[in-house]
Amino acid sequence: MERKNGERKNGERKNGERKNGESKSGENQNEGKKSEEEKNMNEKSIEDINRDKNRETRTEEQEKLEKALEELRRFVLKLAESAGESRERGEEIWQGIRQSGGLLQELAYYHDYGSFLSRYRVAGYTLSDTLVWQVDHFKLYMDRPEDMNRYRQERLLLSAFETMLELERDPQGVSARIRGETGQDIQPGM
Repeated sequence: MERKNGERKNGERKNGERKNGESKSGENQNEGKKSEEEKNMNEKSIEDINRDKNRETRTEEQEKLEKALEELRRFVLKLAESAGESRERGEEIWQGIRQSGGLLQELAYYHDYGSFLSRYRVAGYTLSDTLVWQVDHFKLYMDRPEDMNRYRQERLLLSAFETMLELERDPQGVSARIRGETGQDIQPGM
């Protein structure tokens, strides 16, 4: 069917003509909704990008942590070997240290700086205290050359960590042993 000028199909509008009840501000509201939706989509995209960056950062941090832990594990195994301990014993000591946040921090500090941080305490004792206790025992063995090899630096250090692990498991028992065993031939109270 042919249309005459000015006739329109159902629903067709002239430029600027509005449907019943439609206002110019309504059109602006629709445009506002669209731009708000676009803005939300952009924000979501930014959030997604930030989330991905955070995941990448966490992955990189996790990799660094795993590398550091592996380095510390090798350090403990080398200490154990130098101290005459088996690899299995070194692994046991490492697992104990790894499960102890305080001892892990002390080991990392010693590994990096060659000295004790001495912040971590168990039953009032630090790693330095347990090392001093080990050295007192060393002095007792100084007159026994066949036993001197047991008290090399690596052995003393490993023993200090072992003593701290024992203190974590049995603070009262080990504390009593430290106080009671002075490393001297004369026991306290005699």
